Amino acid sequence: MTTLPAGDKFRTIHSGGNTSRKGVAFILNSKTLNRANNILLISERIIALKIKADPADLFIIQCYAPNLDSAEEEKEAFYDDLRKTIKHKKFQEVLVLIGDFNAKVGNQKIDDIVGPFGLGTKNDPGDLLINFCLESKLFICNTWFEQKESARHTW
Repeated sequence: MTTLPAGDKFRTIHSGGNTSRKGVAFILNSKTLNRANNILLISERIIALKIKADPADLFIIQCYAPNLDSAEEEKEAFYDDLRKTIKHKKFQEVLVLIGDFNAKVGNQKIDDIVGPFGLGTKNDPGDLLINFCLESKLFICNTWFEQKESARHTW
């Protein structure tokens, strides 16, 4: 763990190297850190955290998917690791999956997975993400709410 410049009010928990490439992290205040009962450092692309909460405990996964130009094997390995990580979730825990999936899922509604407010034209990583959500019974939350264009993507 690393203390941020603000002193000991916040802590970072990270998985990955010490360079500016790859790596994922949580920044937690001391109250939340005290409620964390399990931290899983899965890979340089996936980290998970279980937090005691009310009315239900949370299982939060933070991830950073390979980009469009990455090898197919790397993309497949990422989603395999994500599937394995989700299996750590207990039935009564609420799953929150957050991250940068380097994907465009488009703005065409797809079942209960993609809403009408997605960004751009669906690309291959978008198909991977949609298929993953379909098999995992997840939905892409930020596609269900209208937002400014600048809030629909990261870089």
